[in-house]
Order: sequence, then C-alpha cells, then structure tokens
Amino acid sequence: MVLGPRESRSALATRLAADPPGGVVSLLGLSGAAHPDHEVLPSAVAGTVLLAQALSDGAVRAPVWTLTRNGVSATATDPVAPTHAAQVWAVARVAGLEHPEAWGGLLDLPDRLDDRAAARFAAVLSAGEDEDQLALRDAGLLARRLVRAPVPRDAVTAGWQPRDTALVTGGTGGLGGQVARWLAARGVRHLVLVSRRGRRRRAQTVCATTSPPSAYR
Repeated sequence: MVLGPRESRSALATRLAADPPGGVVSLLGLSGAAHPDHEVLPSAVAGTVLLAQALSDGAVRAPVWTLTRNGVSATATDPVAPTHAAQVWAVARVAGLEHPEAWGGLLDLPDRLDDRAAARFAAVLSAGEDEDQLALRDAGLLARRLVRAPVPRDAVTAGWQPRDTALVTGGTGGLGGQVARWLAARGVRHLVLVSRRGRRRRAQTVCATTSPPSAYR
C-alpha cells in the first residue's frame, strides 16, 4: 500500500478497514523528505502518526513494524542518528503504548542491506521474538538495553553540589517530596515545589519534614 503525499486520515482508515492486513511493515520512517505542506515537519514522522491514527480509526488490529535507517546509534562506529529517524522511534514507542494491539516493533536498518542483513531482517519479522526494539548491523541484531555508562578515568567524581534555588516539578507528590528532601539535605537554600493540583497542605508537610526543616511561604 502506497500513501499519497497528502492522503487524509479518514481516507487511509477506509482503505485499511476495507481490506484489513494481518500485519504491517512500515517504510514511512525511511523517508528523509519534509512534509509537502509543513517544511519543518519530517514526512517520516507525519506518516507514522497518520498510520497509527488510521489503524485505530479503522479498528484494524494488526502489529506494525516500523523501519528506520540509522535512527539509533547502536555501536561506537554508528553515525549520529538523523533527526527524523530518531523522532520516528519516539513517536512509534508512544503509539505502541497507547495502542498495544497495533505494536509490532522498531527495526533500525544499516546503510547497506546485503543478503545476510536481508535474511536477518526477514527472521525478525517471522520469528515472533520477545525483542521488539532492534538494530540490524554487520555484527548481527542488537537489542535495546539501558546500561550504566563507564566513568572516564579523568572525570571529576566530587559529585554535584546543589545550591541557591531548586525547582521541583511534581514537588508535592511522593517522588517529588523525596527529591525535595534530598536537595534540602545537600544545601539548597530555596525550594520551589510545583504541582498541577496545587496541594498546599502537602507542600507544607514536605517543607516541615526536610532536614533541616524548610520555611513554607
């Protein structure tokens, strides 16, 4: 299925609902062009959002695998990720959280897709692996992981010393209160606790339980 440059959400939803796919491999994230009507908006991002909306509108429950090229820096030799590809990763992850029935995964491709890489690509789509955020590189398939970065040998390890005024968003919640107490114990002179709910009594409690106790104003 090919999307027109100005295809509407309703038109795409109608097309998808008329012949519902069992799965979707989206090449929209590979485009580096700008949207024809909004030059600062990458067409890859706009198309990815449009696809997610249309699948939801058409009640199509099909897993979507979104492809990008160099959208993540998976190895030390990878180039810096192009902006549009990195944005597609962010948008696709959010779409997957909001519509898990349409989540397949994200697969980042290398610059050159040879026969070996193509075979690995096909294996990802057919294997039904638990891994759903992958980068295909010469060394093989790399899965997304959160790891501790090594500390450089010449790094200054004295730690961060907060001072003056600290702004804590969500400052009256459980986690925000803990952060406020931690800051007060390390020398912050003024705490500004911001909350959507304006919980004044909770803010007073947080200030009273800091060490040393903070004056509430």
